[in-house]
Amino acid sequence: MFERIFALQGALALFVAFIGGIFFARAIVRGQREVAWRVVHSGGAVAGVMLIALGWVVHLLVLPSWALTLFAFLISSATWAFIVGMVIAAVTGERGLRGGGASINRVVYALYMVGTAGSLVSFIPLIFGLISGF
Repeated sequence: MFERIFALQGALALFVAFIGGIFFARAIVRGQREVAWRVVHSGGAVAGVMLIALGWVVHLLVLPSWALTLFAFLISSATWAFIVGMVIAAVTGERGLRGGGASINRVVYALYMVGTAGSLVSFIPLIFGLISGF
């Protein structure tokens, strides 16, 4: 079940990245927000490939079903928080690197923090699940 979920989410993330690539090309031509759209394009592609790769190895995790579900929820939520944050940052020009400033900057910052926390916490069941398989 999780194999398909990760594969589908990976494909969707790649789709967002490729659409971001169109906007990246436009940003290069116009000289506007090139870096932000490059982040959407490359970061989204990396996120998509990571999710697809997780779909291939998730069966190797030796975890109780609740821990496997928690892992899938954490890594999926974290990845999409990053992707949504990157897109909002590129569209608005707000970088979200600090918590203050305009409200949209705070939204981007919060999404990045959710992504960071979720990613870090998701490594706990991932590593334990892989070690338990030995």
